[in-house]
Amino acid sequence: MSQKQPLLITTGEPAGIGMDVVLLLAQEGKLQNFNRPIWITADANAMQARAEQLLTTGALKSCPTWQSITVTPSSMTDVNNADFNVANNAFLLLDVPCPAPVRAGHINTKNAAMVAKQLEIAHQLATNETVAAIVTGPLQKSALIDADIKLLDGMM
Repeated sequence: MSQKQPLLITTGEPAGIGMDVVLLLAQEGKLQNFNRPIWITADANAMQARAEQLLTTGALKSCPTWQSITVTPSSMTDVNNADFNVANNAFLLLDVPCPAPVRAGHINTKNAAMVAKQLEIAHQLATNETVAAIVTGPLQKSALIDADIKLLDGMM
């Protein structure tokens, strides 16, 4: 494990502002200010698409770089025991794929399970003391409710 444990940031609702916040912070070099590794949960394809949208609108001046690892039930052991060195990257992206396409500002309840998966991963990494702390991005609780997703007690 690195000298300091990572800070984990979940981006929350993929159609929301969570990815924008991460991308803008990374562009400004703010994620490096924590003096510890930063791990982000998001859909890697949606993150790249959102970065390209923000570049097109001028909200983002340059696209931050990141290292990506796809998170599956079988890879969680590797993530729990990881010593990911992302010295030249702003952050490590734990790729949690969305089952449906992501459109900024358009909530899709088909992606609610991905939001819950981010929280489950965060909970597991914190419980296992792999990460030092969790910062949760905004999520749309009504999308979770409409998708009939129930979180276990103690996860929120």
